[in-house]
Amino acid sequence: MSNTPKLELREVSKSFPRASGAPLTVLDRIALSVPDQEFLVILGPSGCGKSTLLKIIDGTEPCTTGTVLLDGADVTGRPGTGRAMVFQGADLLPWQTALGNVMFGLILRGVPKAEARERAMRYLEMVGLTAFADSYPHQLSGGMQQRVGIARALAVEPELLLMDEPFGALDVQTRDLLQEELLRIWERDRKTVVFITHSIEEAIYLGDRIVVMGARPGRIETVLQVPFPRPRRESIRDEPEFRALRRQIWDQLKVGAQAAPDLAGAPA
Repeated sequence: MSNTPKLELREVSKSFPRASGAPLTVLDRIALSVPDQEFLVILGPSGCGKSTLLKIIDGTEPCTTGTVLLDGADVTGRPGTGRAMVFQGADLLPWQTALGNVMFGLILRGVPKAEARERAMRYLEMVGLTAFADSYPHQLSGGMQQRVGIARALAVEPELLLMDEPFGALDVQTRDLLQEELLRIWERDRKTVVFITHSIEEAIYLGDRIVVMGARPGRIETVLQVPFPRPRRESIRDEPEFRALRRQIWDQLKVGAQAAPDLAGAPA
């Protein structure tokens, strides 16, 4: 097996120009290595640059300095190659059915229509939406729309799946159900995942490792190994070790949380 990481970030920084004064630095020398098949979660307060970092990994946002490597190849500033993104809002095409939305990216990539349809149906089945293949986005609940978004990303069979708070806008019950669904799918396919969240509980429940970022400019404060074996069960949330890790992460986030009071997942 190759020792080359699936994803590697080398000293990635990002600054935005301002009309007056020095540029605004949102990311400062991010260095990170992600092995193949890892579920990595990035956790941090609002404004620490998490979403910007994910866009840089995706190649849709240029970094100011640094390098992004995928399987050892430089993909800095080059979108598409081996990556797919799931956003907080499903961002579905309203004029396309669920099936049409999942097929859309495949057709753009030149996949023949019959093959695109077969593959799209396979991934809709994986997320439990076969019966809603002909439904339009406005006919689907928020959770179902997110399932379509996940199916769309998986259908292009990416090397790296990027998820930017995909459950952040959902109610608690739907969010918990989709976390379980995502873990079921991940256990089956074992894609390398980089997942962003504000929620400490979500980070622990989903992740193999958790990258904790500090407030802007975003820097990696610590990287924690999640000690719970897989497959995960909902019941681990009640275990003392889960609560202890949650408290440890919250203690590390307190400084950033004071600048970002909307941080979710803080223990009472």
